[in-house]
Amino acid sequence: MHLFGTLQGDWPGFNIAVSFGHPCIGLTRTVLHDEHGPTSSIVQMLTVPP
Repeated sequence: MHLFGTLQGDWPGFNIAVSFGHPCIGLTRTVLHDEHGPTSSIVQMLTVPP
């Protein structure tokens, strides 16, 4: 997780993307934002059963 701001307001938003590459491997990317713009970025590796 990479934080580069603090959330402002009552409602956070999440922009989420999932991608799959080589067999059994994937990646989830999320950008957390508020009404003023992005505040953090999160990346998680996935292992997918064959």
